[in-house]
Amino acid sequence: MDSPSFIPARQRFLAIWPYLATAFLWGAGLFELFQLVRMSLFDAGTGINSDEILYFAMGRGPLNGLHAYIDLFETKPPMVFWLAALSLATTHGDLL
Repeated sequence: MDSPSFIPARQRFLAIWPYLATAFLWGAGLFELFQLVRMSLFDAGTGINSDEILYFAMGRGPLNGLHAYIDLFETKPPMVFWLAALSLATTHGDLL
């Protein structure tokens, strides 16, 4: 009798590896697309929230000559507010 052909597990894995990687990347991409759409719909029309108002206020302070932690106080580190100040300085408006 002829014995059935046996393919070692390593060869089977190497044969299907490109398909597994492609399926994983497609799945991850679809998941991220779903998250983007979900968050876009969730945040649609909400405007500026309380945290953004604080960032703008603290970011606008240095642009008006105020000093952080002397004239303005917040417990967060200053980098967040420097980024808000940079955004306000470059866009000349209320965009983050």
